[in-house]
Amino acid sequence: MLSPERVARGEKDVPTALEPMVASPPCAAAARRSLRLQHRSRKDAALHAWGVRLLTGAALLALVGCGRGRDADAPVATPPAPTESATETEGDVAADEGAAAAPAPTESAGLGERGWSAEEIEALRARLGLAPQPALVIDHLLTTVDVREILQQAGGLRVLPLQGQRPAPGYNAFHIAPEQGFGVALQAWRADELRLVEARYERLRETYIQAERLTGALGDRAFHGAFGGVRHVVWLHRPSRQVLSLTCAEALCDPSQLQRLAERVNTRL
Repeated sequence: MLSPERVARGEKDVPTALEPMVASPPCAAAARRSLRLQHRSRKDAALHAWGVRLLTGAALLALVGCGRGRDADAPVATPPAPTESATETEGDVAADEGAAAAPAPTESAGLGERGWSAEEIEALRARLGLAPQPALVIDHLLTTVDVREILQQAGGLRVLPLQGQRPAPGYNAFHIAPEQGFGVALQAWRADELRLVEARYERLRETYIQAERLTGALGDRAFHGAFGGVRHVVWLHRPSRQVLSLTCAEALCDPSQLQRLAERVNTRL
């Protein structure tokens, strides 16, 4: 118990065993820190529960986007806002630690902006036991009949997969080869957002050693060239949101024949 004189001075009643600790500034600071930690541990539990719900919701949104695809203009669903208690707790913790809050993602953020590759998405789907997504369908764009007609090939032709990048919902490729030699190859890249398609086209244009602008039926975003015994035509098709690359061995076709093949492909997009 405190004496009347000590009460008059504003002193607080504490257990006798704690009086030396309270009187010592370091011990008092440690005691206050311990009380804050105990209080925060209860708040952290609430924050953790809310964080698990938030992450689970984000993962489900990602899986829906992987399984069904998403239109570029469709609004992106946002996770539910935290409860009032969770919001206050987060503010208390940030203020106590002096940490700056991270900026919240915008509503337009999508899978493409997070930078997930097709391989990562397929690996995630495989972990969850989901069937692989079908690859981009392009086998109707170029046929052996087209190659025989335009390149005047009388020998046998084989349709084979093109080695390199794996087929995916946003990519596919194949080549039509004679008995000897490379033949003709078609590659196609597709994205839901036009800006991503345009970025792909620019990367390809910078990659090819020879990239001369091509005008005509393929539109205003096309180039052609030749390197290492292979001719190429690359163009952007805005309506289908695809970038296409058509290549042919120089011994098999001339520039005009390759352009005719590209124009035929373009009419089937």
